[in-house]
Amino acid sequence: MEQVTSPDLQILLRRSLTEILRQGISLLNQIDDFHYASAEDNSRSGVGGHFRHCLEFVECFFAGIESGIVDYDRRARNYRLETERSYAVAEFERMITTIGVFSYPQGKNQLLVKPEDAADEDLWCESSIERELEFLRSHTIHHFSLVAFKLRALGIDVPSEFGVAPSTLRFWEQKVYSQAQ
Repeated sequence: MEQVTSPDLQILLRRSLTEILRQGISLLNQIDDFHYASAEDNSRSGVGGHFRHCLEFVECFFAGIESGIVDYDRRARNYRLETERSYAVAEFERMITTIGVFSYPQGKNQLLVKPEDAADEDLWCESSIERELEFLRSHTIHHFSLVAFKLRALGIDVPSEFGVAPSTLRFWEQKVYSQAQ
C-alpha cells in the first residue's frame, strides 16, 4: 500500500499535537500538586494518570518511528509522571521539542502498530505516520476531556475549550456567530 501525503498535512498534524500538549502544560501550571497527583474520586487514576498516559503514548510513537513498529502497550508507566506535576511539565516540554525537531524518515511513512492488548503477539495493523499523529491528537483530547471532567467535579475552574475537539470548537463558534446575526 503506497500512501502519498502532503507536507502541509504533516506540518498541520505536528502543530496541532503540539498545541494540544501546550494546553496540557497550561492547565498543569494552573492546578496544584495535590489535585494533580490524587485520585479523589475513588477511581484508579487521577488527573496525573491521564497526563502520564497521554505523554507515554506520544513517547511510544516516536520510539517506534525508526523501526517502523509502534507498540503503545510498551508504555513505561512512569509513576513519577502521574505524581509529580513539575516533572510532568518538563516531560511535556521535552516532547514538544521532540515533535518540533522531528523529520520524516525518507521513504518510511508506513508503520506497523500493535493493537492494544492483542493476545496474539503477531497481530499488527498497517498505519502511517500521519494516521498515528491524528490518533495521538484525538486520544489526547479525549483524555484531556476526562481530566476536565474530574477537575470540574472537584470545583476547579478549567477553560471551557480544554479537552474539546477542534471540530467541536469550530461548531460552537459558528453556532454563536449564526445566533448573533
